[in-house]
Amino acid sequence: MILDENKFSNLGKLLRVTAWMKRFVDKLIEKTCDSGPLQRLKEAEEYWVRRVQLENYCSDIQFLKRNKPVPPQSKIYSLVPYVDDRIILRVKGRLEPSELFHNEKHPAILPKSKFTDLIISY
Repeated sequence: MILDENKFSNLGKLLRVTAWMKRFVDKLIEKTCDSGPLQRLKEAEEYWVRRVQLENYCSDIQFLKRNKPVPPQSKIYSLVPYVDDRIILRVKGRLEPSELFHNEKHPAILPKSKFTDLIISY
């Protein structure tokens, strides 16, 4: 998808447009669009998180995907990062034994960006 997050003033609008574009593309290639609107919004948010992370932490993600530690000179070294099964860079921490949801125990690592600003102001 080719969208520029800088052209959107709020996160909700960005995610809705992304979800609709994904739905349109899925219909063009004849995939079934049986996922509901909430699932499409979640997928849109994950798409943007992955995109922003790849733009900023590509080499770190490559290290982690090869089961190698992040180099000590990395900006995110102290966060003890890992890549989950959805290829999202997350923080490991002390909350592992807690009963929180996965996203709460292991928040995604986001750099300074327009997308991060949209999340904060949402």
